[in-house]
Amino acid sequence: MNEVLVFFDFSPTSFNVLRFAVDLAAKQKLFVTIVVINNTERKISLKDNYIVDNKLKTDFSYIFEEYSDKVPLNKFEFKILKDNTIKSTITLINELQVDLVLMSPRTTKLLRRLFFGRVELYIQANCNTPVIIFPSNYLYSGNVDDIYIFIDENEDTRQKLPIVRSIAHSFGSKVIIESFVNKTLNDKVERYKEQSISYLTKHGLRVEVASHEAELETPINTVDKIISAINTKDIDLVISMKSNFSDKIIANTSLTKKLIGQLNIPILSVPNRIIKRKRLG
Repeated sequence: MNEVLVFFDFSPTSFNVLRFAVDLAAKQKLFVTIVVINNTERKISLKDNYIVDNKLKTDFSYIFEEYSDKVPLNKFEFKILKDNTIKSTITLINELQVDLVLMSPRTTKLLRRLFFGRVELYIQANCNTPVIIFPSNYLYSGNVDDIYIFIDENEDTRQKLPIVRSIAHSFGSKVIIESFVNKTLNDKVERYKEQSISYLTKHGLRVEVASHEAELETPINTVDKIISAINTKDIDLVISMKSNFSDKIIANTSLTKKLIGQLNIPILSVPNRIIKRKRLG
């Protein structure tokens, strides 16, 4: 990764998300774009979708001080987003083409929430960039000890592995792999799981493997079994594809959205990009 983008709205959660991002930047020598969401209190009139305002570095200097020997200030840029709309947010993400977006739950007007649902879920579903959505009460401890991923029948279930490797290397995390198999597709899932284990261990990561044989036939069965498996472990980050095989049997939503809605854990959603004839290296 080269650049991450953090949405910041001055809430306690967004301060913790910012600390997570700065820590990741220190470990990977990344460029960090911090987007401050404009609001009525600031009364900033913007003609464009955003403006660059690096004077804000002074306001956040106390966060950067502990990383000053690892991350120079020129690795940070502040932008002020014109408004809190979904359109402005997705436009910015697509325009900047960063490698990872970090955001906490967004406060929006009731009518917009009723029409779109949770704004962060809509953004996660409609941008082509990996997004970490943090729960509203998130406290960053400085550690990401255990990362959880699950392998299913989708060919692109393995496309999350490079970003899993990147984050696990940064934090020294253990990767927990769970495979949920449909008996008719057991061989395919087993092959994908073994390929995933081989890829991660080849890159020096610690891997813990567990498997569940489950008939994923109903929405309640599918969601409950996966959430139950996660809740039995002390997980710091879940990494999932935006679309999964089980989405075909979950009506009007996706498994990743269900996880974001029901787990009190950061969820990293990875866009599905099937790359033909390319091996993971």
